[in-house]
Amino acid sequence: MVYNLLLEFVSGGTLGDLIEKSNGHGLPEAEVKRYTRSILEGIKHIHKFDYVHCDLKPENILFVPNPATSTGSFVVKISDFGLAKKTKENYGQWRGTPTYLSSEALNDSEQEPPSDIWSLGCIVLEMPTGKSFSDLKPGCELEVFHYMFDHVCTPKIPAEISGVARDFLKSCLATRSCERLTAEKLFLHPFVVRPKPSKAARHTKGKVV
Repeated sequence: MVYNLLLEFVSGGTLGDLIEKSNGHGLPEAEVKRYTRSILEGIKHIHKFDYVHCDLKPENILFVPNPATSTGSFVVKISDFGLAKKTKENYGQWRGTPTYLSSEALNDSEQEPPSDIWSLGCIVLEMPTGKSFSDLKPGCELEVFHYMFDHVCTPKIPAEISGVARDFLKSCLATRSCERLTAEKLFLHPFVVRPKPSKAARHTKGKVV
């Protein structure tokens, strides 16, 4: 028996590619908000069905052409579910990319929905800074990988990041997993909530202007 597997053509590359192309300057906050909201939609859906992705990172966030527009814009989608697991399912060891793993994953091999939220915080922090997450954790470079098992360092959030973005990141990167917001609650955070249209925009809706 032969199966044909059809996949979307991801012509936009990965979020990791886009961050790298910024040459350390990072992405505009408006873009970061838009991409974060889309990633959160995916995480919320994954967690709704009692799964944990376990390997969220910029290289696993893909840019897919947006069929709703003809302007060549893209939407981001989560890929690579090869390490995903059911919640409460214990494999006895952590799964994923160490740089993006939470303390409970590295130290206790505990990977539940809050672990994905930590990884999301790592991704969001990389977007506006243009730096890899390990560069933002002094003393936690992969060259001293064993150090990461003693304790996962809290990353330094650069001062130039806006207050609302900083609050969002703190909600993702709390050291204690119980203090991280769920994907559903983060979806209501001001950082990713779409702004309401202005009165003028509502007034002209449906009119030719």
